[in-house]
This record gives sequence, C-alpha cells and structure tokens, in this order.
Amino acid sequence: MKQSGRIWNKTMNKAILSWGLKRLAANPCVYYRTTKSGTIVTVIHVDLSRHMRILQSTIAHTLVYFRSGKCTFCVSIVFTRNRNDRTISLSQTALINKVLTTFDRSNAYPISTPMDHNSQLRRRPPSPVRSASELALKGLPYRSLVRSLMYLAGGTRPDISYTVLKLTQFLGCY
Repeated sequence: MKQSGRIWNKTMNKAILSWGLKRLAANPCVYYRTTKSGTIVTVIHVDLSRHMRILQSTIAHTLVYFRSGKCTFCVSIVFTRNRNDRTISLSQTALINKVLTTFDRSNAYPISTPMDHNSQLRRRPPSPVRSASELALKGLPYRSLVRSLMYLAGGTRPDISYTVLKLTQFLGCY
C-alpha cells in the first residue's frame, strides 16, 4: 500500500506517546521522557540512553505492543546475532545460491576479486560464426541477472558493486 509507511508512523507514534514519551518538535522521529531517575531519548529504529532500566522498560513496551520477536530473516537477508562477541552478521547465501542456480552458474568458483579494475569491457560486434559458449549466453536473461546482482550488492555484498556498475553499462545491448 502506498500509505503503509504513514499508517506505520501513526501507529508507532500513538504507541510511543501512550508510554509517556513526548515527540520532539524539531525532529518528529525523536521521542524523549525525563523521570527522576534519568532521561531516555528514543529515535525510530535506534535507542539511545545511559539509563538501562528505562531503556529496557521502553523495549519491553515495544515488544508487548507490537508482539515482535527475534528478527532472523527479512527480505532474503539472514540476521545472525552473537551476544558474546556483540556482533550481528548479515548473509544472503540462500539468494546467492538461487541466483547461481537460476543462471546456470552452480559450478562457478569463488575468487578474491570479482573483477580486475583494469578490464575494459565492450560489446563484440555480431559475427556469423558463434561459439557454443556464445550461443549458451544468448538465452541468458541479462537484465534479470544484473538486477539480482544489484540487490546483492546493495544488501550484503558491496564488494561486487564496481563489477555490477560495469555490467549495467550493457543493459541496452540485451
């Protein structure tokens, strides 16, 4: 829905105001509450406070009100949290494997650099004699492949961004 973001904002605002926080006039995404034991400042998606008791109370209200749980998977990204190391890892292994299978590249092997920065890509002029590999690539849905790689580069694989950028130069050719 086009209005889903607005509806979410109104719902979240109503919930946060009901917990006794006030909305900052200068920035409507910032909420605050001052009590005898301290002040809490809450920003949508980010919680800032030096007072853990107040912060934990606000998080508990959020979990009860929205019945949320542990986020482990969202939009093809797997979230793995290691509390001991205080880290969160993101992975798109399942999507990468699906892209490899879809584009018949399951036998591809990993390399340390996705593309040599000195490579000069250009479209070869059409020739009447085509090799077997050229004929196999002719049926490849190039735009879908580039779109999939763009999603991966934006999500968890910024290391392939340069290569994907170079590939987008040839979208008009296929």
